[in-house]
Amino acid sequence: MIKPNNLMNWIDSLPRDLIDELHQRMTTRTYQDTEVLYRPGDRIPGLYRIIEGECRITDFSYEGKELLFFAVRKGDCFGEICLIDDLPERTLVEARGPVKIGVLKKQEFDELCMSHPQILLALTRSLCSRLRYVGSLYSDASMLNLRQRLVRSIHRIAVSNQKSPGSENRIELKISQLDLSRMLGVSRQSISKELKSLEEEGLIDIEYGKVVINNMDTLQCNYKDLLS
Repeated sequence: MIKPNNLMNWIDSLPRDLIDELHQRMTTRTYQDTEVLYRPGDRIPGLYRIIEGECRITDFSYEGKELLFFAVRKGDCFGEICLIDDLPERTLVEARGPVKIGVLKKQEFDELCMSHPQILLALTRSLCSRLRYVGSLYSDASMLNLRQRLVRSIHRIAVSNQKSPGSENRIELKISQLDLSRMLGVSRQSISKELKSLEEEGLIDIEYGKVVINNMDTLQCNYKDLLS
């Protein structure tokens, strides 16, 4: 959903034998739909990796307004920053449907990092990519209007959902208007208005809980300066 390819899945970049060792040391937990994995202020037990299902990672403003950061899926990892800086978590993570999670305890994580430096290298690259991504979101919020921000967000989600770059032209995004409003920090009504305009241009179709890009090439052509 809401991230570029491989932004959260750094483990798959490791050698196969090291991936297997990480998995062997993980314990498995299961969660049901809307069940919370952890909340702001929690001390989390270790590194989380999704085996099956999907979770939402959200943050909140001082006024309690929800901001949707990421949707994470199979293979994605989260919770690493707290293992490094040893501070409480600042985000909320909840299950979207049934979820199976692998958890690598902090002690196991530290031991593996000491014996396999490539883990820290892969993780550092992932964290740098996330920092660049969040920086681009900040730039968008500062310099682009809502229509432009929405188009860039839809395009990012579409690219992250493609099995390979350019592999699909009609792309169905399972994301609600409410989620888009939480991503961009605006009202649902504002998002609905901009989506309707994009639909009138023939670029997208709006369905219940979905946004369908009718032609990815056309979207990129019409907004080539924005999406280059």
